[in-house]
Amino acid sequence: MIATRMRVLATAGLVALASSALAVLSPIAPSAAAHSSVLSTTPAEGQHVTDPPQEVAMTFTNNLIEVGAIVLVVNEQGANWANGDVRLDGSTAVQPLKANLPDGNYQVRWRVVSSDGHPISGTFDFSTGSAHPDAANTTPTLASSIPTPESQAEPVDASDGGRGLPLVVVGAIGAAIGFVLFVGVVILLPRKTHS
Repeated sequence: MIATRMRVLATAGLVALASSALAVLSPIAPSAAAHSSVLSTTPAEGQHVTDPPQEVAMTFTNNLIEVGAIVLVVNEQGANWANGDVRLDGSTAVQPLKANLPDGNYQVRWRVVSSDGHPISGTFDFSTGSAHPDAANTTPTLASSIPTPESQAEPVDASDGGRGLPLVVVGAIGAAIGFVLFVGVVILLPRKTHS
């Protein structure tokens, strides 16, 4: 009778532990899938525009968090032609440009925070006016002349808390669950009695 009761309690404990483990580990998979990526840019990558644009824009797959967004629009001499702060609207980031943008090749370097709370960054090139349409992709000095936005690797806390768990914590939880399951199986196994 006591042995049966112990087995029932051990089984209930294992079920509760497994449920808790699933609840703790479930945010890990969605957090990896929540990273945003670029759907389109204006101007498009490598595009030559006859008239100088008044702004550059990027549309992402997910909404953006209004923290830490940086957009630089830099020419071959290293001058930044962005004017003021980047405007975020849902999944779109728009950066106004200074007036009278000179003819030339430009690289847009951006950093935004996706809805999972992690910063993402990238670049795209365009040219305007009398500049050669392909020069933005072939000029070796363009990328090296662009200042790097600060704190690119620093994660930002998102309000939805969807950042997931560090790998070490996941491993420790898995090891603890495995140990408890092993002990539970040992307890539940019927013991041979010696006469």
